[in-house]
Amino acid sequence: NDDPDDDAFFPIDDDDDDDKSRVDSSADKTASADKKNPKDVLAELSKLLDASGFADPFDTIYVSGEPLDGLPVALVIVLLSAAQRLDYDHRIGSLVKRKLGTAIDGYVLVVGAHTLLKQFHPSYTKQLLAYLGQYVCSTVQALANQAGGVQTATGEYGTPHPKKNNNAKKFAPDDLPPDLCNVAWFVDHLCRLGNIPKPSEFVPDEILAAL
Repeated sequence: NDDPDDDAFFPIDDDDDDDKSRVDSSADKTASADKKNPKDVLAELSKLLDASGFADPFDTIYVSGEPLDGLPVALVIVLLSAAQRLDYDHRIGSLVKRKLGTAIDGYVLVVGAHTLLKQFHPSYTKQLLAYLGQYVCSTVQALANQAGGVQTATGEYGTPHPKKNNNAKKFAPDDLPPDLCNVAWFVDHLCRLGNIPKPSEFVPDEILAAL
């Protein structure tokens, strides 16, 4: 019975061992997948959505980092500076450069600002819009004080200067400086990109209607 030549007549089948190793390997992979970090799963899902065209690039968080408290102020400076170099083109409904040598496009600039803000807490966007709205409203108030008020379709906006002639011609929103209209345009389109329903929360409707 212990003759080694018996194996030649009764060969051992290794298929059972192979099947067992495959089952063990599959079980290990399943256990590894169960232990996978949820962030890794979301990252893989995001890649698949991007590749299939189901992702919204305007609503995507590409990176995450430490808070930057000064970001809204920095963006205010950038946008106010750019507003002086752009003009509104009614043919395309957007801001375009005033000079050929200016490498700025209004809509691209707004999309870039929105994409950057999207990587941080939503309060950063609200803070930027509040700063821009405050700039628009304070400038209109100053113009109203000089011209005896701002005449709009729904009434007057601003308080006339007490030493000015209140019977003088009112300052209409259509007479707003182009730079100021550009800033209001920034507010309006940042709200559209960020799905913020009420840009009038930051800039009065009378001014937005003049755009």
